[in-house]
Amino acid sequence: MNSSLLLLDEEEPYTNSSAEDQDLDQDLDQDQDLLLPPPWEEEEWSNLYRHSNTVNVILIGAYLLILTLGVVGNLMVVGVVLRSPRMRTVTNLFILNLAIADLLVVLFCLPPTLVSNILVRKCIFAFPSQ
Repeated sequence: MNSSLLLLDEEEPYTNSSAEDQDLDQDLDQDQDLLLPPPWEEEEWSNLYRHSNTVNVILIGAYLLILTLGVVGNLMVVGVVLRSPRMRTVTNLFILNLAIADLLVVLFCLPPTLVSNILVRKCIFAFPSQ
């Protein structure tokens, strides 16, 4: 058995008594003082949203409708052009390219835009405003 292995009894709790470890504990306590407080206080949660709840519900509904129609419509265009060999003309391949680009815009740009339209800027990424 390795002599450097320390076995502890279940009855005796391990105590950290070395001077070096105590210095590290003091350094950690001092580092806790350097941490920044959250960018908003608990009573300021009402300032998290830009608009009232009614406007937020309308915005979310409109964005979900646009997202759904954009995804379904563009996937239908992609499916029709790729399934039918008659539809693979130069013009339709250009339309396919536009449908794929629009699908990527709808999937990657619409959700962050919704979040930025609903939340106040300082709360989006939890960075303090300058």
